[in-house]
Amino acid sequence: MQMISIAGLALSVLTIAHPVIASDRVPLRDGFYAENSEKCAEFRKGELDLPPWQVAKGGRQFQGPEMACVVASVKTVLPPHRHHVQSTCREYDTISHQSFILDTPTRERFSLEGEDYIWCGTTHGQPKASRPTPANIRKLSDRALIDQWGDLNDDCRGGSGDDPKTDQACGRRSDVADELQQRGFCYRAVKGGQDWVHCGK
Repeated sequence: MQMISIAGLALSVLTIAHPVIASDRVPLRDGFYAENSEKCAEFRKGELDLPPWQVAKGGRQFQGPEMACVVASVKTVLPPHRHHVQSTCREYDTISHQSFILDTPTRERFSLEGEDYIWCGTTHGQPKASRPTPANIRKLSDRALIDQWGDLNDDCRGGSGDDPKTDQACGRRSDVADELQQRGFCYRAVKGGQDWVHCGK
């Protein structure tokens, strides 16, 4: 009984010393983030397929290579830089709720799961590949089709919700996904993330 009382007192003191501050956005500058300045330089030249993370909408959207999230709440758990983030995320056609700890020593740096990232800017340097039309999707090789799906997925997830081009990219992405599924591909977890692989593997 005495131990419970002491533990409760310690928790009360901790709460008073470190009040929880809640928000609905991550305290980071909008833009793209990579592991270091060299990766940022490659990204600006268009030599990276996709940056590891992107912050948008004033910190309300937090997006990784395979997942786009809308921030639900951000609570400061260790002032001034450590935050508990809760979000609703979309990974391809799957909706899930994600919870993670985010360290933000500045508005242009953060750490997530032991990895450090720095701000690279607000412009994606990657030139967009030509977009397939439904008529020529079937002519593409498997690898080219998967690459096209990746470009369209980037446009669909990263575009503005009120931009018609975003809807077009999402629609074309669905066309490409249908063709990949007809060829026997499945979108699932692989080493290092998720990708289209033959369903039998």
